[in-house]
Order: sequence, then structure tokens, then C-alpha cells
Amino acid sequence: MENNLFAFNIERMEKNLTKYRNSKKFESEMTMILEGLNSSRGEDFENYQQKLGEILGYLSVNPNNSTAPDPYWIVNDDLCVVFEDKIYDDASKKIPVSDISQANRHETWIRENVKNLHHDADIITCFLTNSRSIEEDAKIHANNLYYCNKTEFVDWANKAINCLRNSYAAFTTEGDSEWRLLAEKYFDEGFSNPINFVQMIKTTLLKSI
Repeated sequence: MENNLFAFNIERMEKNLTKYRNSKKFESEMTMILEGLNSSRGEDFENYQQKLGEILGYLSVNPNNSTAPDPYWIVNDDLCVVFEDKIYDDASKKIPVSDISQANRHETWIRENVKNLHHDADIITCFLTNSRSIEEDAKIHANNLYYCNKTEFVDWANKAINCLRNSYAAFTTEGDSEWRLLAEKYFDEGFSNPINFVQMIKTTLLKSI
């Protein structure tokens, strides 16, 4: 992985920030995203997960057809994180093999349908859920999947939004090299840059929980 992926986010992040003409509108949007990520409804969570990726400068998409994955975030042409979000009514539920099989199809879908990725791009599939365990018989099918607990993801989102708040407070105009360096510094110090994001996603293999 490149030492610094932030350059791929910064221009899109700038364009997003120009949409907010005042801090009240910006803060309202940030609050809405964080509240949405705390939703117990999977559909709401997915929508705000997509919005989070977009506002942070990723190419963030939430496909709406039945065979598609949940949101995916493109970091650059060589790296994409695709999610399978499962917010269960009962957090003690063990992740079943049927849900794992669904997640295992996402990489193929991305390679077939997302044309702005290089053919040998790294596709990371993350099973994001409020569950903390997996059915024993399902582990054999989870070799290529990563696990992220919803609480951990929301904690990271809060840190990233705080970095964005600091960046917005200092924002002047698109293309300001000094602002770009400052924004990068905020995200580095807040452990919320793209490298930190990918490291967080790849911390735990699904089969190991």
C-alpha cells in the first residue's frame, strides 16, 4: 500500500466542503450522519455509511439492486473496500453461513460492475455487524472476509468527522496547498486517514471471532 493515500481523497473532499455555505449547515449534516450511523435499521445505516464515505472524499456508492453489495468505498483505482452490513435485531445472534455466502459474492460483483478500478485492484470485503460471533460451521467459508463491529466503525466515524470539522473550520477555497497540508495533518493525528481506515477494516478476520 502506498504510504499516503490522502491525495486521492483531498480534491473530492474540497468539492464536498464547498457545498456548505455556513458552519450551521455543515454541522447539521455531520450530526445527521453520525445519528444515522447509530440507527438500528440496516437500511438507514447503509445510507449514512455511504454519505460518510462521500463526505470524507472516497468514491462511495450504495447500489440498489438485489444482487449488489452494500456500500463500497473506492480509495483509489487500485483499492476498494466493499461492505456487507448486517445489523441484527438480536446482537447475540451468531453470523450464519447464508450471510457469509452473500458477502463472498461481493468481490466478483465489484470486479464485474465497477469499471473505474484497475483489473488487478485490491478488493477488501468487510462484514460489518453488531454481532460478535460466527456459527462454527460457517468459519470455513469466511477465509477472505474481514470483520468490523458496528460500534468500532461508529467510533472511527466520530474521529473522522471531528477531523473533518477541524478541516472545515480552516477551509478557504479549493486548491489551497496550505489547507491541504493542514487537513492531512488533522487526519494523520486523528488516525482517520485512508491508511488508518484500511488498517481498521483489516484488523480482524471474520473466521477468528
